[in-house]
Amino acid sequence: MYDSSPGDRGQLKYLCAAAAMLLAALLGYSLTRAFAWDEGFHLVAAQLILAGKRPYLDFCFPQTPLNAYLTAGWMRLFGETWRAAHVLETLCVAAAAFLTADFVRARFPVPEWRWAGALAALVAVGMNAQVVIFGTIGQSYGLSLFLVVAAFRLAVVAVERKGASRAAAAGFMAGAAAGCSLLTAPVLGSGYLALSLQSRGQPLAKIAAFLAGSGVAWLPIAWLYRQGPAQTLFNIVLYQLRYRHKWNGAVRQDIGALSSWINSAQGLSWRCWPPPALVLDPAMRLAARAPSGILPLALVGRGTVRRISHGPSHLRAIFSGNGAVRGHPRDRRTLRGGRASGRTRRPLHAAYF
Repeated sequence: MYDSSPGDRGQLKYLCAAAAMLLAALLGYSLTRAFAWDEGFHLVAAQLILAGKRPYLDFCFPQTPLNAYLTAGWMRLFGETWRAAHVLETLCVAAAAFLTADFVRARFPVPEWRWAGALAALVAVGMNAQVVIFGTIGQSYGLSLFLVVAAFRLAVVAVERKGASRAAAAGFMAGAAAGCSLLTAPVLGSGYLALSLQSRGQPLAKIAAFLAGSGVAWLPIAWLYRQGPAQTLFNIVLYQLRYRHKWNGAVRQDIGALSSWINSAQGLSWRCWPPPALVLDPAMRLAARAPSGILPLALVGRGTVRRISHGPSHLRAIFSGNGAVRGHPRDRRTLRGGRASGRTRRPLHAAYF
C-alpha cells in the first residue's frame, strides 16, 4: 500500500528533480557520444516505414516491428534524424529509472530508508554502464526497458487489487515490449505466473485480461501476418532459427554475451548480494514473505534480463540490484509486528549502494 504522507509526497518532488537531472545527463550523452553499429539498421527501417513501406512485406526486418513504427511516428513529428530517435529512447530510459525509483520510494519495507533507496535505485538503473551505452541509441532497448518496468508496476497492482483492468494494462505493456524486441518475451510468462500464483481474487479473469491485453499489443503484427504470412513468419521466427547462427563467430558472440556479466562489476555484484541479504537482513526476510505477488515476477524477470544481451550485458538493470524486486509488506503493520521495525536497524543491502 502506498504511503501518501506529506513527507512521502515531499520525497516524490525530490525524486522528480533527481530524475530530471538524470534525463539531462543522458540526453547530453545521447546527442553527442552514443553510437552503435547496429542502430543504422533500425533507423533505416523507421525511415522506410515513414516512406510508406511495410516491414516483412516490402523489406527484410528480422525483428518485431513496434519500436520501428514508433520511431517512424516520432521522426514524423520531430525530424528524420538519428538525434530524434536517440531522444525517444533516452526519454524511455529515464522514465524506466524513475518508475523503478518510485517503486522503492513507495514500497520499501523500511520507511527511514525509502528516499535513500529510491535515489540509489534511480542511479543504479539510469547510470548503469550498459543502460547508458545501449539504452540511449536508436534501437529498441530503451523502449523495451520502459515497457518491462511499466508492466511490472501494473502487474504488482493487479495482483493486489480487485478487477481485471490493471491486469489488461500489464499484459498490453508486456506484449508491447515483446513487440519491440523478442528478448523481452519472458516477461509475458512472468506476468502470467504472478497473476496465477498470488492474485487476490479473480485469478482467471485477471489472467484472461492479461492475455487479451498482450494480444491487443500484437494487432499490428497480426495485420502484417494477414497480408504476408510467410514473410512475417520468416522475419520473426524462421530467420532466427535457421540463419541467425550461419555467420562466422555467431556462437562465440552468443557465449560471450551470456557470460559477459562475469566481467561486469555491476552485473556480478547484483547477482551475488541478494541471497545473503535475504538471509541476514530481517527487513528483507519480512519483505520476501509478504503476500505481495512481486517475488515470482521478480525472479522470472531476472531471467528476462539475462536474455537482453545482444552486446555485453545489455540492459541487465531490469529487475536487478535493488530492493524493489524482492517483495514488500502491504502496509506498515507487517514491519511493526517484526524485528525490523526499530530505527537502529538498517538494511544490509543499503551498504551495497
